[in-house]
Amino acid sequence: MSPIKKLSYEQLKTVFNLPKFKNTSEIKPEYQLIEQKRAIEAINFALEMDQFGYNIYVCGYEGIGKRSYLIDMLKKRAKKEKTPSDWVYVYNFEDIYKPIALELKPGTAYEFKQDINDFIDNIIEELPEFISSEEFEKKRNELIEYYEKIILDLSNEINEKCKEKNLVFKYTNDGFAFIPINKNNKEMTEQEYLELSDEDRDEINKNVNELKSAAYDVIRKTRNIKKELNQKIKDIENSLCTLYIEGKMSNLIEKYSYSDKIKQYLNNLKLDIIENIDVFVEFENLDKEFVENFINRYEVNVMVNNSIEGAPVVIEETPEYQKLIGLVEYENKSGNLVTDFTMIQPGSLHLANGGYLVLDARKLLESYFGYEALKRCLLLNKIIIENLKNQLDIIPIVNLKPEPIPIKTKVILIGTPEIYYILYNYDEEFRKLFKIKADFDYEFEDNNENMITFVKLIKYIVQEKNLKDITFDGIQEISAYAKRKAESKKYLTTNISSIIEILEQANQIAKDNKNRYIDKNDIKLAIENKNKRNSLIKDKILSLYRQNKYIVDVTGFKIGQINALSVVDYGDFEFGRVNKVTVNTFCGNGNIINIDREVGLSGNIFNKAILILTGYIGEKFAQTGNLSFNASICFEQMYGEIDGDSATLAETVALLSSLAEVPINQGIAITGSVNQKGEVQAVGGVNTKIKGYFDICKIFGLDGSQGVIIPESNVDDLVLDDEILTAVKEGNFNIYTVNSVEDCFDILLPASIKKGRKTNNFDYVEEKILKRLNKFKDNKEKQKKE
Repeated sequence: MSPIKKLSYEQLKTVFNLPKFKNTSEIKPEYQLIEQKRAIEAINFALEMDQFGYNIYVCGYEGIGKRSYLIDMLKKRAKKEKTPSDWVYVYNFEDIYKPIALELKPGTAYEFKQDINDFIDNIIEELPEFISSEEFEKKRNELIEYYEKIILDLSNEINEKCKEKNLVFKYTNDGFAFIPINKNNKEMTEQEYLELSDEDRDEINKNVNELKSAAYDVIRKTRNIKKELNQKIKDIENSLCTLYIEGKMSNLIEKYSYSDKIKQYLNNLKLDIIENIDVFVEFENLDKEFVENFINRYEVNVMVNNSIEGAPVVIEETPEYQKLIGLVEYENKSGNLVTDFTMIQPGSLHLANGGYLVLDARKLLESYFGYEALKRCLLLNKIIIENLKNQLDIIPIVNLKPEPIPIKTKVILIGTPEIYYILYNYDEEFRKLFKIKADFDYEFEDNNENMITFVKLIKYIVQEKNLKDITFDGIQEISAYAKRKAESKKYLTTNISSIIEILEQANQIAKDNKNRYIDKNDIKLAIENKNKRNSLIKDKILSLYRQNKYIVDVTGFKIGQINALSVVDYGDFEFGRVNKVTVNTFCGNGNIINIDREVGLSGNIFNKAILILTGYIGEKFAQTGNLSFNASICFEQMYGEIDGDSATLAETVALLSSLAEVPINQGIAITGSVNQKGEVQAVGGVNTKIKGYFDICKIFGLDGSQGVIIPESNVDDLVLDDEILTAVKEGNFNIYTVNSVEDCFDILLPASIKKGRKTNNFDYVEEKILKRLNKFKDNKEKQKKE
């Protein structure tokens, strides 16, 4: 007979590896993640890698502090790195629908914009004065005089020919005319011409016809000369304006000579001004709207201006499609949507270019096309600004196609393990782009080094949150809370946010009580108050037990009945619940029916557990023939879905009790998983389950006979409330551990059965079962004969 393993108060008591101090005023504050070396090394490695695809997925659950630590780490690193280039968009003088992206030295984008604005303002102000200057007028007048002399010579030549023929050459609105001269050397009137003889008129007409060809030649030459004059004037204007503009632009070209692309833009800008010189000359007299639209082409649209030292760290809280890659805005003018390069807006990828971009994985995946936009930019190594398709399809407009900007950004996604594995397994591009996973642990080991770091972190929180200092006992209590969250004596949770929440509330309690420090009682009360705020459903269920609407037995002995423990989890609060398991056995063919499974109220793991139970029973009692019984198992008063395998031990014990027809202790509740060999395996939520049963036992009164059976492999998970520990210490409540199904009967059988037995208690149960099975078998054979 194996000894009963009942845990003592000393075995249950939680031990802490805390440094010695009176309160946290003696502790030096330090913000450091505890025992996250693996994750931190992964991040550092990825940040050092300069090859394609070494972006990072920071993996871990909420509240660990990974986001705050990561951002702090990136900002410190970024300060020491090279500041990336600035980027602007400018007008494309060759194709207005394809704005040009210019790269500038860090922190000079707005300076470049101002330089261009100042240059254009100077041209607008000074060019008209230069055009009307004495030097400019002199050169133009000299040219005009020269060509007017040539025209005059041509006119004189035709006039001389006309004199020889007694004709006068004149220009008219319709071209030119030849007028005869009378005897008085004056122009002949129409009447005089009509009075001439036919011979004289024919002579005049003959002379006119002879001179027409020469006149046409003079007119043609005059037109060409005037055209040449206008071109020469324009050439002079262009030449002088070019020299003038080049002189004004020389400082700009020298200042930005480091970029051939900027120099090319400045040259195109110069040519455009020269080509539109008339606009600048008549600037004050032109339509205001026209002028505004025209001058807009010389604007500079600043996309990125890295004026701070180091690389940028951008945290994008809403990673939507156009929040990431930017967009082209439109303006409604008289019912028409219009746009230009000045309405291009940057996205977070532009702002993070050359640095780091931090995104929440869940928000990114929930966004409309955000994830696809991010992948496209990372795969192409450039940012392509493009409005979402079909966004404006109902309106016939022309979209801009801004020149893509090269990108070199390290992207860090922060998310849960579930999201990581979904992306990793179902998205090949994700595997290419996010080659590094930084896995943050959800718990840390209770050792001297870690606990020193933990206390320093608590002090940092106290300082940052402006809380009262905490006593040594208070630190012990918050450490116990952290162990309960981790469900382990040897580990504490890394969920710092949950610890901060309790400390903030304990601080308010200490303030209300005018305490100098936050002590153990303040923290306990904060935890109790939080649980109370969230425990309405739990209290309602306890009330149903109190009113006997939920039937439970916590005393006495019954056959085929046992209390199984489960956990009800609502997210913000969980509590333990007792479920009465009943089993009926009768003559049959070895069918073990679970009523909850039959009606569809059980999950896959629960169903598996029933099959495992069947395997165990089969190995134990069907080695020489078929099982001769049927069994029905039911979770009484369970109206929702049930899943998990932690009730397998309770079901097995109840089944064996029913088969053997031996009573078992109703004051002892059970939790544990069982394999086919009858070995008891660890389960989750053991502290919550014990607490739940303890609360129910308190309703009916603790008399020392109540307790729980748990797997021995769960002993290190026990971090129990002081109330339960006190009850154990005073002998009012018991906690037993088992390694096998057989061990349970050393605890559960009545004392009258166990008293004076020389063999294992389970041998008695097994003997009773075999006798009953043989009886079933005999009855079946007898029925066959009849």
